[in-house]
Amino acid sequence: MGAEGAERGSLWSSRDVAATRELASSPTRPELGLPDRPDIDDACDAVDPVDPVVLADDRYEILALLGEGGMGEVYRARDRKLGREVALKRLKPSVLDQRARARLSREAQALAQLSHPNVVEVYGLETAGDFVLVMELVEGSTLSGWMAQGPHPWPEALAVLLPAGRGLAAAHQAGLVHRDFKPANVMRSAEADTDGGRVRVMDFGLARPPGASLEEERSEPSEAAVAAQPSSGAWDEALTATGIVVGTPAYMAPEQFLDERADGRADQYAFCVTLWQALCGARPFQGSYTELGQAKLRGPPPWPPHVDAPRPLVEALRRGLAADPRDRWPSMEALLDRLDAVAAPRSRLAWGGAWGGAVAVAALGTVLLGVWGQGRSPASSPECEEPVAVRDHLWSDEHRHAIATALQETEAPQSAEIWSRMRPALDDYAERWAERWGRARHEACERQGAGPQGEAANARVRCLEDRRRRFEARIEALRGVSREHMAEIARTVESLPSLRACDDGTWQRAGLTPLEDPALARQVATLRSRLARAEALRDTARCSEAVVVLDEVRPQVDALGYPPLRAELRLGDGFAAECAGEYAASEQALREAYFVAIEQGYDRVAFEAALQLTHVAGVAMEQHDEGMQWVEHARAVLARTGNDADRVRLEERLGSLHHAAGRYEDAVEAYRKGLARLDAERDAGDPDDAEGSSPDMRRAVLLASTAASLRMLERFEEAQARLERSIALAREVAGDDDPFVIKATTNLANVLSSRGEVAQAERLQREVLVRAERIFGSEHPQTLKLVGNLGMSLSLLGQLEEAIAFHRRCLVGMEQVYGPEHPAVGIALNNLGIDQLVVGRVEEAIASHRRALEIRESVLGPEHAWTASSLTNLADALMVRGDHQSAAPHYARAQAIIEKVLGPDSLFMSYAVLGLGRAHVAAGRLEQALPLLERAVVLRTQNPTPPPEFFEAHFELARVLWSLDRDRDRALRLATEGLAAVEALGGEVRQRDEARAWLQARAR
Repeated sequence: MGAEGAERGSLWSSRDVAATRELASSPTRPELGLPDRPDIDDACDAVDPVDPVVLADDRYEILALLGEGGMGEVYRARDRKLGREVALKRLKPSVLDQRARARLSREAQALAQLSHPNVVEVYGLETAGDFVLVMELVEGSTLSGWMAQGPHPWPEALAVLLPAGRGLAAAHQAGLVHRDFKPANVMRSAEADTDGGRVRVMDFGLARPPGASLEEERSEPSEAAVAAQPSSGAWDEALTATGIVVGTPAYMAPEQFLDERADGRADQYAFCVTLWQALCGARPFQGSYTELGQAKLRGPPPWPPHVDAPRPLVEALRRGLAADPRDRWPSMEALLDRLDAVAAPRSRLAWGGAWGGAVAVAALGTVLLGVWGQGRSPASSPECEEPVAVRDHLWSDEHRHAIATALQETEAPQSAEIWSRMRPALDDYAERWAERWGRARHEACERQGAGPQGEAANARVRCLEDRRRRFEARIEALRGVSREHMAEIARTVESLPSLRACDDGTWQRAGLTPLEDPALARQVATLRSRLARAEALRDTARCSEAVVVLDEVRPQVDALGYPPLRAELRLGDGFAAECAGEYAASEQALREAYFVAIEQGYDRVAFEAALQLTHVAGVAMEQHDEGMQWVEHARAVLARTGNDADRVRLEERLGSLHHAAGRYEDAVEAYRKGLARLDAERDAGDPDDAEGSSPDMRRAVLLASTAASLRMLERFEEAQARLERSIALAREVAGDDDPFVIKATTNLANVLSSRGEVAQAERLQREVLVRAERIFGSEHPQTLKLVGNLGMSLSLLGQLEEAIAFHRRCLVGMEQVYGPEHPAVGIALNNLGIDQLVVGRVEEAIASHRRALEIRESVLGPEHAWTASSLTNLADALMVRGDHQSAAPHYARAQAIIEKVLGPDSLFMSYAVLGLGRAHVAAGRLEQALPLLERAVVLRTQNPTPPPEFFEAHFELARVLWSLDRDRDRALRLATEGLAAVEALGGEVRQRDEARAWLQARAR
């Protein structure tokens, strides 16, 4: 069947496959099974003896040792140059490798620039001798002694700990994370201030060296043993144990127990543990190291009924203690705003100050937004009285710094450019969201009970809640980016949902009646946040991680019994399965999502499910008629609820479906309509397009898709012009190294190859491959696809051994990325087998095609078009070996599959019927071969066909006609037409010479 194509109408080359979407390979969250901590004597034995401080000069006069521990010592010293006393913290060489020194140096420099009244000030860093931090000297004690006094009234506890929280928030804004916040790391000065002394947080950003292992965390000694050690003061208390280096288990967040990345939400968790302890006289979690970890993964315990505290304060603490960091407050500032509202006298009067009569109202969190979105009127909230600054909570400096750092740590060469383009887009989205949110909330408050106008205003609030939820999920996904996902990260902003739909009524028309039950509304809102998380992971190609999230939330959705949420879950299942190349599972999930959504009148989900089914069923599974039915389903839903942006998406999918079915003229027309609608949007002057993407980038995608269909129509000049325009637009928006630019440039090389300019195509492919290796790495799927394409060009140029080497590299890489049974592996095996056969490695070719067939039958099914492809290729190899008896059944089976899947007039049918005809010829059954060969010639005359394949059909029929003495004049014409098709080609020498000799002999 020859070289294979991808999902037709996509941006991949003609030899790729529909199922080569990347599978993210991220492990699931492990069960916590940690041993108890070692004996305290072992931990103490590891503490190094105190040595003299070594500095480059004599600027500092050592006055006294204030404390010592596993990480270092703290000294009281006098700065001779500035005439002031300071604290010198010497970090031991045993905890500082080269990477740790570099990281701590950066953090110390950042902290030195941070001036905040609630953070111990760092004056400088000495590295010429020992690694010494020069810090503010605070006379006072830590909060440990204050905590030991027992529970404190909630106003007193807030008065003491809110300043410490502000110190944490300030450092988060500077890009620093504490990682070991606890009472022993909070100093309270001995000054006789009216507030009883200023509170300062110590050891910011220095508590855990980079690369600290989980084993180090397990070395934390028991609190009782630590208390039994001799202490010379507050500084000693903060440095006693090795566990200070990596976090203290009693205060650590669950993700630290799992040795996962700790960000500002881990500090938030530790702060809430500390505040809980101050209020209750005991921490919320007790037990051994393992027992602590297991308890924290289960979430916060019930609030002690004997402890008097306002309900909003308790709910704020419980949210800050959520096991999953995504369920906590979006930032430290958001938590502090909540606590400030509790502490304010006006708020205390409004709430009544006690648990029993309180009404829970969260300023910004998921709970409030979920209630507004599903039932309760926003006018019943105090927030209607005065605006709140929501934008900075949605998209804070802490978020920006975390994403920038995550991108930088991938060490990908394009990370800086991606961030420079991504940040303004995220800034703009957050700004526009906040402006719409404030306006919609104000309007909803004013129009409470105003009939349809009031409901429309509330619907806008619910829509913007959905946008906030999905924005937060994408921010969270970006914080966990790795280099292997950089190709998808560049496009993540484009998947942000439209804000305009919240204004034009589309979202309301396609939505649901709000829930009346506030408790149910809150549960639905929480679960939707988790579904948004899965969506964000899927959009960054972290498919396996998305599946984990969906599986975690499934029991809760099932238990809730709310059908619309079930439809949303199944929609997510369908997208995730398609992302992983599991098309049958994807189709089943999407069907269920569609019909449940239709039954519930949930048109937003119904449209998305139908739209995706046009691709999964119609393109990936080659069920073209069924795909057209789903187009009509999507069109019907769109007629009730849709907008022009969704119509553009539908035209794009329709074009892809037409292309997959071989209706290339229809595909070009569908893409043309999509482009026309895009132009109409541009002329309307609305900058907020369908899904957050740049209109120019969407135009570039449609142009590239159009070029793919034009190429199949052999309108190569038009295809080349559209691709060149597409590449120019994409470069303007995203730069030369954008993944789409690389893919489109690859397609341009394919067009050049189709025009016969194979050498020029090969040069372009080599240039793009170098760029892809630099950007993605040598083992990234996109790089491997380029390797396969280059192998094809080399094959066409007759450089078969080098082509085989590239095919092998592609095969090995795909196996490592996807595993041995993925359709992408089948593609590489297919192309390898074709060239192995050409160079005469017949048995190797048979083995390659057999394995490709096994993969496709297992993964794609026994009646998929690519299964038929492997059947014909395997049969071709068996024919070369002389085993026509084994080849014939494979050809016959392939013929039946193609007839059913692609139709009787498909070009692909010619491969099966020509092969079966040859098998009959080899067996001496010329009469049976004749109609098959006639059909092959018709198919290859009516369809665009490469010259060598046009030749082989004509020449095979010519020889049979001559042998049967049937219309020998026609036989000579067929052979002459076939020979003319390959005369100008550089390859096919043997076939060309054989045809010339045959014609000369018959002419005589």
